[in-house]
Amino acid sequence: MSPKLGGADAGIYQCGLLQERIAGDVLSLARIQLDMFDIVDVPVDIRREAQRAMALFQREAATNQIELELEFGDSLGSFPAVKTDPHRLGQVVSNLIANAIRFTSSAKERRVTMSVNVSPDPPDNGCLPPPGNSRPVPLDTAVYLYISVRDTGPGMPPDEQCVLFQRFHRECTCGHC
Repeated sequence: MSPKLGGADAGIYQCGLLQERIAGDVLSLARIQLDMFDIVDVPVDIRREAQRAMALFQREAATNQIELELEFGDSLGSFPAVKTDPHRLGQVVSNLIANAIRFTSSAKERRVTMSVNVSPDPPDNGCLPPPGNSRPVPLDTAVYLYISVRDTGPGMPPDEQCVLFQRFHRECTCGHC
């Protein structure tokens, strides 16, 4: 639980939370390499988790004059919870937002938008949500969770995109790595 802090104290506290998350990421990598990595699915309030993730970056975004936006899709509707691992979800979302802020800080237009939605349909083309997935979803339905982070930064050339998820790939010389 976070203490009630204001001003610089709140910023220091938020930075401490981010440092703790980075240390956790390093430990997770070690667990993966030792084949000891666990994923624990529990009911998670996705709206609250998304708001919490964005809140961690409010100060950094404000410092860099970046507008942070959070969008919830219609299909999320009144879903009280989605079963997922909140820690792993937080790791992924934090990494996406941190990268978006890092590469948007020098752009003319500065905006980072996270979108969250669910669908009973699997992704199209590997990771894209299926078209027209904004219909209401009954509460007892198994769903796919779709989270995207968009920014107004310079983007990545196609030759870098194709190696984006290769393990430990860092040949890039353009500043994206």
